[in-house]
Amino acid sequence: MMSLNNLQNVTYNPVIPYVGTIPEQLEPGTLIVIRGHVPSDSDRFQVDLQNGSSVKPRADVVFHFNPRFKRSNCIVCNTLKNERWGREEITYDMPFKKEKSFEIVILVLEDKFQVGLECESRTLTNEKKTQEACHTDIS
Repeated sequence: MMSLNNLQNVTYNPVIPYVGTIPEQLEPGTLIVIRGHVPSDSDRFQVDLQNGSSVKPRADVVFHFNPRFKRSNCIVCNTLKNERWGREEITYDMPFKKEKSFEIVILVLEDKFQVGLECESRTLTNEKKTQEACHTDIS
């Protein structure tokens, strides 16, 4: 089991939506850990690993992770390149619960991201792009 005790670049209790820079390149072996709590009135939340913070044109999103509670109760993963969304990967097994805390561990692999949710692990394949900086949006 991998220890998460020596994490670097930790941000505690950020204002939501949170936008922050990941100072290192996302290389195989990079771990991103997100701990949070789902409010009772939440319809959805998302984590976007994107190349920059541009709004017009929107920055490319190499990994979009989007749990949705309203209607579909699913997790949607995707990429955005040149302002065009790729094919959605949808998982209908929803481990997130309203009013509960969670931990998401994202491991960067050579050609995909491996996502660990609470005590459950899934591999979600998405195209990985080399980049100099990424931003993480949680909203």
